Amino acid sequence: MKVGDLVTMPGSCYKDENGVSVIGLIVDDNDHDSGRWHSRVGVLWLDGEGNVDWEPKEWLEVIK
Repeated sequence: MKVGDLVTMPGSCYKDENGVSVIGLIVDDNDHDSGRWHSRVGVLWLDGEGNVDWEPKEWLEVIK
């Protein structure tokens, strides 16, 4: 997973109006460890408010 990859979060409840999983763009791949059990990457979700969310890598799937 690297900066510029497009990702989805399979199984997420967040879908567009057609029921398709929301797409995000990896904007930071510095492997942030939040002190929990997951390494996280910065994702800019295309339906979001312009905020970067730190998502666990294990929850994401690269689509492009």
